[in-house]
Amino acid sequence: MFCTVLLAVVFTIAAFGKVRSASALAAFRDGLAQFGVAPSRIRRSVAGAVIAAEVGVVVLLGVAPRAGFLLAIALLVVFSAGIANALRRGVAVACRCFGSSASPIGPEHLVRNALLVAVGVLGAVSRAPSHPALEAVAVVLGALAGVLVTRWDDLVYIARGPRRSHP
Repeated sequence: MFCTVLLAVVFTIAAFGKVRSASALAAFRDGLAQFGVAPSRIRRSVAGAVIAAEVGVVVLLGVAPRAGFLLAIALLVVFSAGIANALRRGVAVACRCFGSSASPIGPEHLVRNALLVAVGVLGAVSRAPSHPALEAVAVVLGALAGVLVTRWDDLVYIARGPRRSHP
């Protein structure tokens, strides 16, 4: 239950953050160019597919959890490949993962995604016996963890301080 709620919160906030306003959607769509999605018409399709897949994760976690976990894992691996590619090319890309942050991507985003993949794997393979009190605790902790993950850039800033620019 913890894994289900955590990923549902993360992917709900991710999808909503991208579609909450026309400017947020445009920033996400236009930001895809920095990841190598060049023609504008392709960026529109890719942006729509990403948002639909994020919503699909949330729906599947509710109706077919294993499929939801697998889709979440697949998306996170694709996102991580895009981040790694941008980092390797030395491109400064704003993280629009949750729609609002203008913080540049960095290795910490790969760490975040790796942790989320681990949550997805754990959720896909575990089937703990249910107990109402434990499930209630798992829901609360999963929701809290999910919100914290969506504030990852802020947590990294608090832990490390501002990223220094290289001259």
